[in-house]
Amino acid sequence: MNSVKKSTAVEKELKIMKTLDNILTTHLYRLDDQHVLQPIEEQFEKSRQAMLHELKTTRDALAKQEIDLVEDYQISIALLEEASDEQFEFWKNQLKREGELF
Repeated sequence: MNSVKKSTAVEKELKIMKTLDNILTTHLYRLDDQHVLQPIEEQFEKSRQAMLHELKTTRDALAKQEIDLVEDYQISIALLEEASDEQFEFWKNQLKREGELF
């Protein structure tokens, strides 16, 4: 694989992970009165399957309202369906510690 193809593949992977980062942040955090993100502990306790259910429910509601985020939710759902429970826990812990996945 030449360097241009590698660069394109890396950029695509980064975009996918940033999408997951954004969607998970939306569901795992809330904005406080000072507009600072605060973790929602109950959300961090959810299993991968519970989060998948929540994302699918949100995706379906957005689709009915014809809101552009449906594709981002579908990308995130696909990643979570492919991920192991351990990988999901790692991502949640990474978000909680660092505020982002990468």
